[in-house]
Amino acid sequence: MAHATNDINAIRMAMGPGVLMLTDSLFLTTITVYTMAAKIDWKLTLLALLPLPFLAGLASVFGRHIHVRFRAVQQAFSTLTDRVQETLSGIRVV
Repeated sequence: MAHATNDINAIRMAMGPGVLMLTDSLFLTTITVYTMAAKIDWKLTLLALLPLPFLAGLASVFGRHIHVRFRAVQQAFSTLTDRVQETLSGIRVV
């Protein structure tokens, strides 16, 4: 049950603000890179964009670590939910 609750919340966040942030960042990035290349200097633009692949790789590595820890937290939440449900179902109704 806890997994379903967390999964539904994750889907809700991805479909709502996630799509909006992705669209927003793609358009802003495209406009910014074009403006930098056309108006300032294309060589300076390339130099500024040079670290981006390394940052993407770093984000991927951290993302894997975060995913592993998130799974552990989700499992602990599931265990807690199961214990609470067992405790509450074991209480006699008077």
